[in-house]
Amino acid sequence: MSFVNHLYVGHFDHEEGHVRIAPSGPFGIKVPVVLRPLSPMDISALLPRNEADGQNQPIIPSSWNMWYDGGMIVCDKYWLSQEAAAFVGLVALTMGCEIFDFNTGAVLQASEIPIRPNQNRL
Repeated sequence: MSFVNHLYVGHFDHEEGHVRIAPSGPFGIKVPVVLRPLSPMDISALLPRNEADGQNQPIIPSSWNMWYDGGMIVCDKYWLSQEAAAFVGLVALTMGCEIFDFNTGAVLQASEIPIRPNQNRL
C-alpha cells in the first residue's frame, strides 16, 4: 500500500461532508475535485519576488516542494519549510480556500500544517 503525502490547496467540491476525490489524467490518479480553479495571477501576487534573476518575477521557490496543477496548489506534506507553510496558509486565508490532507481526508487549518523539522536537511 502506498500513501500520497500531499496537501492540496484550492476550492474543492464536497460530497457527503467530505472533499470529493476522483480519478484524473491518463493514469487515473485520484485527486481532489476542483470546484473553482485558483487564479495563477492571484497566486503570483502573493509570491515573493526573485530579484536575484534580474527579472523580479514571482516564482514558487523549488525548495518549497510545491507546484500549481489543475487549478490548485499541490505540496509535499512533510517537506514544507516554515516559509512555505506560511505561504500555504496565506493562500488559504486570502483566497478563502481549503488545505486538504490527502492521507487523512481532513481539511486542515494553517496552524496544523506540518513543518519540516530540520531546515538544513536538503
